[in-house]
Amino acid sequence: MQFDYYNNPNGATIEDVVKKIEQQYALGYTFFVIDSFSRISGNSNADSVWKNQNVTMARLQEVAQRLDVAVVVLHHTNKNGKFE
Repeated sequence: MQFDYYNNPNGATIEDVVKKIEQQYALGYTFFVIDSFSRISGNSNADSVWKNQNVTMARLQEVAQRLDVAVVVLHHTNKNGKFE
């Protein structure tokens, strides 16, 4: 199952993602891939992504442990060498 936040100019908030994980967990899903990290940061500015990364990752870790699921977060550059 894929949820695409790409078309949202503000990205998805971490709480949007946590809500989706919880909803899909209720349906039996236990493995989640988030591509990419900056899309769930709520801002495509690389500086803002880095400032918020600890809060975002801590929230994902909390939900993964609470639900006993795997959450994989990808963070990479785009074709132009810039962070997405």
